[in-house]
Amino acid sequence: MEMKKISSLCAVILAAVIMISCLMIPASAVNSKVVRKPDSTTFYQGVDWMYSKSGEILLMKGGLNLSGTSISYNNKTVDYKKSNFGPNMYAKSNSGTWRAGKNTIRIYCDSFDGVYALCEVYFASVTKISIVRTPKTKLVVGVEWNYGIGKDVEMTKYDLTGTIISATYDNAATQTVEAPNACLNWSIPEDTNEVLPTDDTLYITFCGKKAPFNVTFVTETSFSKGDVSLDKKINAYDALNLLQYATGSITLSPTQIGLGDIDGNKKINSADALYILQYVVGIKNSL
Repeated sequence: MEMKKISSLCAVILAAVIMISCLMIPASAVNSKVVRKPDSTTFYQGVDWMYSKSGEILLMKGGLNLSGTSISYNNKTVDYKKSNFGPNMYAKSNSGTWRAGKNTIRIYCDSFDGVYALCEVYFASVTKISIVRTPKTKLVVGVEWNYGIGKDVEMTKYDLTGTIISATYDNAATQTVEAPNACLNWSIPEDTNEVLPTDDTLYITFCGKKAPFNVTFVTETSFSKGDVSLDKKINAYDALNLLQYATGSITLSPTQIGLGDIDGNKKINSADALYILQYVVGIKNSL
């Protein structure tokens, strides 16, 4: 009889433990529902994410853009919005680690404490790049580069500002990327340890891919006003360079911009190109 009482008591205690355990399940274990997915569920290497030196994926914008998302929980639906305090939703990797390709994310909302909704997204990787607008291609000694000990080229103030590339991804999509960008850089050819003033090729690099472009290492330091091409001549080609720069087709170095600002208004436009053309045909005697 005593044993039956003990067994019954144990059964009651076990049932109570089970009930309490169920009540103590954390809210995060109960998922809310995605009513509307983010406007974009594809995130692009070099635009939205990048690899660290250790190979870990880092989000480049502080987090995934969840614009357009709506999630619901307990018959309440909340839309994504941003305020002065930041967005009301954020995402974490469901596995704890981001990876290239498919990812399952947890979407958390400020209105639902600890509760998350699951959503599938894709991290697209770069497969190739092409140059849309080259960086500065006329590099002047003493400005963008100097002579090294072995008379090789040592770059000084060369940057890629204005450079535009087109990146193709493993999902066949393309993205236009403009410098400055943390993943957009330049390099010398792989088969050499140095660049000489007589060399004419550098590379744009982006997320492990590269594309060549031609440069000229200008060894002269004195140029005439209007000699935008830095070839010791003033002709229609210089005017064309200015028009291309004014329309965003090419980039020019600070030296070239200074030589092309004929009217001295600190701007490059069609008026400067016209001055050069007038000088070339003899309408103007000087620049």
